[in-house]
Amino acid sequence: GIMRDRGYEPLTEIGREMLAKGREEGTAAGEVRGLRAAVATTCRAAGVSWTDERAAVVATMSAADLEALLAALVRDRAWPSH
Repeated sequence: GIMRDRGYEPLTEIGREMLAKGREEGTAAGEVRGLRAAVATTCRAAGVSWTDERAAVVATMSAADLEALLAALVRDRAWPSH
C-alpha cells in the first residue's frame, strides 16, 4: 500500500499496545478535564462560590472523586464541609 511504499512499517504488537495505552490515558485525561470544568460550572450555576482555593483542590482530584463532588454539589447546592 501507499504507506509501506513511503517507508512506513505496520505497527508491531508492542507499538499497538503503546498506542492503545496512550489513547486510554488521553481519554482518561480528557474525562478528568471535563469533570473539573463541570464542577466549576455547577458551582457557578448553584450559587456556590468558586475560589482559587477550590480550583486548586479540584485540580488534584481523581475522576471518581470529581464525580462524587459533582453529585454532592447537585444534591446539596453547597461545597462539602468535610
